[in-house]
Amino acid sequence: MQIRQGDAEITDKQAAGRLELIGAWQGAGRGRVSRVVSRDTTGPEKGPIEQQLEFQRRILTLESELRGAKLQNAIASAMATLLFLTYAIAIIGIPAIGIATYATYGRVDLGMFNRIGIPVTVVCVIASFVLKESLVEFSDFARVDVAERRLELSLAKERRRLYAASIELDIVTQRHIYKETIPSTVEDFRRGSAQYRRIHNGFQSVIILGSFAMTALSAMANDWASVGVSFSVGVASGFAGYFKFKERGFYLQQSADAIEQEVDAASLNIGPYKGKSKDEALGLFTERVEALKVEQRKREQQLDQPSDRSEGGGV
Repeated sequence: MQIRQGDAEITDKQAAGRLELIGAWQGAGRGRVSRVVSRDTTGPEKGPIEQQLEFQRRILTLESELRGAKLQNAIASAMATLLFLTYAIAIIGIPAIGIATYATYGRVDLGMFNRIGIPVTVVCVIASFVLKESLVEFSDFARVDVAERRLELSLAKERRRLYAASIELDIVTQRHIYKETIPSTVEDFRRGSAQYRRIHNGFQSVIILGSFAMTALSAMANDWASVGVSFSVGVASGFAGYFKFKERGFYLQQSADAIEQEVDAASLNIGPYKGKSKDEALGLFTERVEALKVEQRKREQQLDQPSDRSEGGGV
């Protein structure tokens, strides 16, 4: 059978094919045939970019799981340390209280000491049994989980490296991929800067409050408290001066702002990118951002060098 449509003739086979295509088109809901979508998004026919993204997603997932496992391991270590302390207090406290009470009976009143020492010892005994029961399975799980996650993460990175070496992406595509990673780099710099600022502010708070406390304790003639506060102020000042948390946070924030400025300039086609083609602007952007990252690494290396060494090298 033939269907007359204007001047065109459509055979039964062509009509059936068109009807089938229209039905699939309508079933997709968005003008896409389902088998075409499945071919482009699943299975071994993924493109190299999709494969790289899949590797990256797997690596990020494993890194997140590894951080969680490390936290569990740290909690297990803290529980083990607390268990050791409670055991030590329980083992040493019970005979110490008995011996001290027997040796000083009728001569020294240890009532206040016993009213504090006995409840503390009893609490430590109970806590040691509770911690011992809850630590075994948790500690074993945490340690095994960390080892497995590290192995899986190493294998995932090796798979990504081998796959990247087996494909050849043009330089423009590589630069586009590099540009898409810049926001995460800026976020990492800002997060590190905020962390260093918090540490620096904490040490400065100890120094400021300790200075006022030393003045007040000196006026009260409390020597032991003054020694303790003075020691705390000295330790805080030494750590802040040696590790240079303020400078590290400042340089990270400065690098993050500079990279973000480059992103805005490249997006708006202003500054050094004005009048350049997209490929030229992308190449210039990659070069300038890499220069900023190299400069940041040099600053970190300079901060890691002791000041006496740099002064001695200049003599």
